[in-house]
Amino acid sequence: PARVPALAPPAPRRGARLGGGRLLLVVAVSGLALVGAAAGTLAWSDRARLRHLALPTVSDPSLAPEPPAALAELPPCASEPLARLGRRVTAVLSAADGATVVGTFDDGVVWLGPDGAAEAVLGLEGRERFVNALAEHDGLVWAATQGGLVALDAAREAFVLLRGDGVTTLARAGARLYAGTARGVFRISADRGAEPMAVTGPDGEPIRATALAATATDLWIGTASGAYALPLASLDAPLLSRTATWHPLVFGAPGAATNVVTALAPLGEGALAGTDDGGLVRLARDGGVAALRLADARANEVNPNAAAVAGDGVVVGTQGGGLVFARSSEAGLGAGRPRGLEKLAVSAVGTGPGEVILAGTADGEVLRIACARPGS
Repeated sequence: PARVPALAPPAPRRGARLGGGRLLLVVAVSGLALVGAAAGTLAWSDRARLRHLALPTVSDPSLAPEPPAALAELPPCASEPLARLGRRVTAVLSAADGATVVGTFDDGVVWLGPDGAAEAVLGLEGRERFVNALAEHDGLVWAATQGGLVALDAAREAFVLLRGDGVTTLARAGARLYAGTARGVFRISADRGAEPMAVTGPDGEPIRATALAATATDLWIGTASGAYALPLASLDAPLLSRTATWHPLVFGAPGAATNVVTALAPLGEGALAGTDDGGLVRLARDGGVAALRLADARANEVNPNAAAVAGDGVVVGTQGGGLVFARSSEAGLGAGRPRGLEKLAVSAVGTGPGEVILAGTADGEVLRIACARPGS
């Protein structure tokens, strides 16, 4: 909870605007009077207006705020440059044919062959040159771009789905591929195209996806208003609509300072969320939320879709805070960083064969990184 004087008017915390128009405020109050007043307010408000009310919580303003966590120092990693492209890397993918596929911020897709030769994918125009994510499915590489979902057959454009839409993220769940957009979540295949999944939040609010991740049982959806979880079984069922469970990041033990999810990766039965400037958040399947704000401020800024499974944990790319490894702990969440990568702006993360990490940087470098598996 934010620390404010006992009689000060409540002020919204950063990222406190939540899905479906809800606005939840965390304030400090000196007693239970405000809680009673809020309950009286709820009594006369109609259901449609409930999502806009502030819900105060009681806390002691004399208590010190939760201190940020220091990053554990991990051994250095072996790093090998694969390419220097000269423009921001936004996605990296190790393809089945041995190639490394690279998405860039404004210059399309580059195909790095096993021999290191770089070949730009031709035919991408306008907003299709702004790449957000990459995935391989149905024998094709799919590029999520600001101008649609582009299917690539090797280094050639095959066709485009969701043309004109900003496709923000991709995730594979078993034999399925899902794409996230401002219009919701779509199931993708070469045969059937883009099928809308009609996923909404608990109050019927639309879900505008910023990140996706899948476990064995659930699809996790990141948004600017927190995270949502949906059982995979409901995605396979012939339903007209599906309701996802909402997980606000700001209410946890401890809660995060923001609800904006920029990246997701599976972590155990739940997921790890990276945020815009609030660090890391562990999301449990049972609804538990545990945030970890780091002492290095730049390490709290996780780049879009820059998260991948690494061993029994997750590796994330940060904007100036290096490569950060996170894993579950008895206290909730722990994080460490290899020596030598403390200041690197890692704008894209992927994994390759043999637990190799592929990393793209803000200045256009593509790296192959081999790290010892993080210990306890």
